[in-house]
Amino acid sequence: MPGPVLYVARVEPYRISDLNQFLSSIAKHPRVEITPIGKTAEGRELEIIRVGKADAPHGVFVRARAHPWEAGGNWVVQGLVRRLLQNDAEAEKFLGEYSLYVLPMTNKDGVALGRTRFNMRGKDLNRNWDQPADPELAPENHALEKWMDEMIKTGRRPHLALELHNDGNGMLHISRPPVVDIERHLARMNTFEQLLRKHTWFTEGSTKPTFRNSGTLGEGFLVRYGIDAAVHEFNCHWIAGLQQAPLGKHWEDYGANLATVFYEYLTQVQP
Repeated sequence: MPGPVLYVARVEPYRISDLNQFLSSIAKHPRVEITPIGKTAEGRELEIIRVGKADAPHGVFVRARAHPWEAGGNWVVQGLVRRLLQNDAEAEKFLGEYSLYVLPMTNKDGVALGRTRFNMRGKDLNRNWDQPADPELAPENHALEKWMDEMIKTGRRPHLALELHNDGNGMLHISRPPVVDIERHLARMNTFEQLLRKHTWFTEGSTKPTFRNSGTLGEGFLVRYGIDAAVHEFNCHWIAGLQQAPLGKHWEDYGANLATVFYEYLTQVQP
């Protein structure tokens, strides 16, 4: 080692500088609005990227990087946004049906400092979504809740939410809390899974019929806000559908294809 410190990345890195460069590249696009919503525990700014019109018929919300080491979600988001900003008829069609809202890097402090899971006050930002966030312990989640409350107040509740993560399995986590119309939610998530299989390299499948994912954003958004939501893991070791180890470009391609998945989901389900 030529120096005193060695940094090891489990997946292809996506740094705060990469995000800032990406935000700068899209900030002036007429389809994009970037809105600050709050700050992390250490004072780093959090932003929501909106792609499309605020009055689109439907809304899709995506959150990435609640756990700092799980950089795959940032690559997915980048591919998704870039696809929607292409100047072609298909992108116009997609954005005629939905607007995309993205919180691209939730745990910026952890990313900056090379942490793995928690924010700088010891909170897992993908837990405790069954109750309002403590603004002192989880200011990142509190900021998102305030933004969501305003969206709902102004009649712009998202119709689908996806929480992006990395793990060693790569499954779609569909929680089954005891809520009214849970069967309708499960039917919609089945449609979503089938569209993933149709338009992406997703093959890993979803969780068992008895699965509960209590406290995660996927279940919390369903229970608290009435939003169909799931946690989407991406296998950090292997892409079964491609039979190769993952790189950022593979997750970017996946994100690009999510634009089609969202469109067909919303036109089929009509939430």
